[in-house]
Amino acid sequence: MIDTFLNTHELHLGITTRCNLECPLCARTTEKNRWFGSGNIDINFETYKKFLDDLKINEILFCGNWGDPIFYPDFFQLLTYIKSRNIKIRIHTNGTGHNNKWWEKLSNILSLEDELYFSIDGIESNFTIYRKNASWHKIIKHISTIVNTSSRPLLFWKYIIFKYNENTIVEAHDIAKNLKMDYFMLQCPWIPDDQPEWMPSFSPLEFVTNNKLKKIHRIDDDAIYLKFN
Repeated sequence: MIDTFLNTHELHLGITTRCNLECPLCARTTEKNRWFGSGNIDINFETYKKFLDDLKINEILFCGNWGDPIFYPDFFQLLTYIKSRNIKIRIHTNGTGHNNKWWEKLSNILSLEDELYFSIDGIESNFTIYRKNASWHKIIKHISTIVNTSSRPLLFWKYIIFKYNENTIVEAHDIAKNLKMDYFMLQCPWIPDDQPEWMPSFSPLEFVTNNKLKKIHRIDDDAIYLKFN
């Protein structure tokens, strides 16, 4: 069992419990008795390095269940170490934190083999219904900053379909294209049984089929990826 784990192709690392948003369905928001208490936890960089040193993996995913990875204090140090091992990096973030200089530095550490997902569930007028406390202006600025750097990762607009944002998918898709992002990702939501008001009336594949959107890059169990170029 240990040998199987050590030879896993992909590893998902949870590196921090820090986040600046209060998304209604996120465990960080809904859990009253968090295992980490009312404060925040960041695992020490050296602990991660020691853990990763002997692992033979090709990809590392940063998509926090309890926090946004961009708020990990030693994020750049960790990413630089991972890149020195020639490991592909995938990052999911709400994209609101930090300033343009920070995002420029992030972009220059990464390369086109890496992937950066901005979770934006809607357009300016409605996306904060779920991404509470997020800033549209900052997110757009940060995406533009990355697009204009000399070295950058592949950029994904990650759009979770909820009932409230069903009618703004095409508009968001066009915004992502105009920003010169690389992919538009439509994802199914996870909805608790006691909150059916969030449930959309169609799946990502149904939407793409009904709207005759082209350039399908990949179809997963719960998501569909559209490629712009």
